[in-house]
Amino acid sequence: QSGGGAYADAVETVGTDLSTWGTAPAADCASIVVFDIDETVLSNLKVMVELDFGYEKDTWNEWVEEAAAPALQPIADAYAALWHRGYTVAFVTGRHSVHRNATERNLQTAGLGDACAADAPRCGSGSAAQQGEAPAQPCYAKLVLRETADEPDEEYASTYKTRARAALAAEFSATVAATVGDQFSDLTGTDASVKAFKMPNPFYVVL
Repeated sequence: QSGGGAYADAVETVGTDLSTWGTAPAADCASIVVFDIDETVLSNLKVMVELDFGYEKDTWNEWVEEAAAPALQPIADAYAALWHRGYTVAFVTGRHSVHRNATERNLQTAGLGDACAADAPRCGSGSAAQQGEAPAQPCYAKLVLRETADEPDEEYASTYKTRARAALAAEFSATVAATVGDQFSDLTGTDASVKAFKMPNPFYVVL
């Protein structure tokens, strides 16, 4: 669900660009594409309309716990295509860890799969996948959430996400090949060799 008009067209364009991105992944699932979640793979348009495009913490938290946000389908399709081509996919979100279970449920019900099993390859093709039985559906290597709910003391999203991407690369002995997000704070702090895919977001800004 991406609404209509110019916004839907812009989401479709990013999905097409991401799906047809020409860079080949490294062998052994060693190239990671890092996705944001809200307004990147999941749409919160329903609750934003209910709030008249404002923000109310309790209403937002209730919405997240419903795990009912639909996929932004062009990006979900690109996510699956990249996984099948041999990329590891992972999520780094500004959501807090208290919402981990709800976020995992929402990703699953929106068609984005589950976390990869410990004994399964992290991507759908390449030598690592050929050595084991890759699942038929995409799985994500990791879901990274903020560990604190003490919002006034939080670091900027741009700082947190840069640190989280570096930790992912180290954990999986891999290279971050691309980032996908609706905020510039999802994309900043990366090496120039990392491809950045900026989603449209006419609704809000996160620093």
